[in-house]
Amino acid sequence: MEKPYIEIKKVTIIRKYNPNYGDGRICKCGHTYYRHFDSCEDNYPCGCKYCGCYDFEEINQQKNKIIEESEILLVKELIDKIRVFLSDYVPSPGPFFKWSNEYYEATEVLLKEITKIENKLNI
Repeated sequence: MEKPYIEIKKVTIIRKYNPNYGDGRICKCGHTYYRHFDSCEDNYPCGCKYCGCYDFEEINQQKNKIIEESEILLVKELIDKIRVFLSDYVPSPGPFFKWSNEYYEATEVLLKEITKIENKLNI
């Protein structure tokens, strides 16, 4: 028996940012997962902001592990440079050169944040 209407089933797929997926995962385009979303627009899935890649497709895990290890080494190198800079160029309090307490407090905060990063990355 014929129905009075032709019914068409429509499925809509809405892509959303998954905070549990892992922001550091690397796409085939070479950019990280989170760069495929617009953080200013409630993480709208805009595609990669740097190269136009729309679909995030993770590269294989071995390559991803190598990239993570190299990123950790870069972070360690940067932290070492910051520590050297702070020890060489931030003057000690004395009678000839005085920084305001704000500068020293900011330096202490920076060193604490660096220590947190080092502990988190086990470096």
